[in-house]
Amino acid sequence: MELINKDVEGMPRKLHKRRLTNIIHKIRTKNSDDCAETDWYNRMEIDYQLSKPCGNSFVLTDRNNEWMKKISELLKTNNCFIAVGLSHLMYECGLINQLENIGYTIAPMKVK
Repeated sequence: MELINKDVEGMPRKLHKRRLTNIIHKIRTKNSDDCAETDWYNRMEIDYQLSKPCGNSFVLTDRNNEWMKKISELLKTNNCFIAVGLSHLMYECGLINQLENIGYTIAPMKVK
């Protein structure tokens, strides 16, 4: 996260999104340009900062709380795969912490 945050610091949101899309494309196509950045992102060695307070209540806390209402209901009756943006997994208000707090075990998926 530190590298991505430094990389996109001061960039408009559209440019930030385009940059991340480019990184993902490089990983999928095995493009060897910018290998250090691509290798880091591919390893997903992310510090989720699960004990750090959330800083943006509207985008993170409020949205995560709304999603948890839906997610917890879906998980009661369905086997679900849930995909969200990275920020929504992070911090104290993140979905990882909220799901663990109601008794779920969270484990990363192994990608081949």
